[in-house]
Amino acid sequence: MPVSTTNGGHNQIISLIKRHPVISFYVVTLAISWVLWIPTMRALNGGQNTITLTMLLWGYAGLVAPTLSALIFSFIIEGKKGVGELLGRLLRWRASLGLYAFAICFEAAIIIGAVAIAVLLGSPMQQADFSKWSVVLVMFPMVFFNAIWEELGWRGFAQPHLQKKYSALVSAVVVGIIWRWMFAPNGPI
Repeated sequence: MPVSTTNGGHNQIISLIKRHPVISFYVVTLAISWVLWIPTMRALNGGQNTITLTMLLWGYAGLVAPTLSALIFSFIIEGKKGVGELLGRLLRWRASLGLYAFAICFEAAIIIGAVAIAVLLGSPMQQADFSKWSVVLVMFPMVFFNAIWEELGWRGFAQPHLQKKYSALVSAVVVGIIWRWMFAPNGPI
């Protein structure tokens, strides 16, 4: 059905989002992240072997796509109350501070270990130019806040909406599959 540009068209879009919040969330999240990541991936695949500050910023912005989409759709579906509930999930501590610290350090260790194994096995790697402090200043929050930027969207928005119709296991599998598709521009799925 064609969507008109009048107020009726706006209402149709809002109605569609409210009827299909998860699909709407996925489409917008993938669109935002892919628009930001595809130019960088094209440059790297085209022979550029240095990751620039601009590339890091595009990458960082792409990681924010799930949270940005979740905030937009929470507002459209439930208004300020929905946004407040979504953001409130960031303050619900369900484990000890030590367990959270372990999880963050463990993620960093896995990433460093995976990169080390790839290099030892002869994988060609693009080199980041860390001679500029600005790159380091961009990389730190990108790695540190990675989970917040993504998980608020995936686990804070998509998962609860899916669990209204499906079991926690089915919902988690669907979220995981679509989450992986978000990174399709970065390489083979």
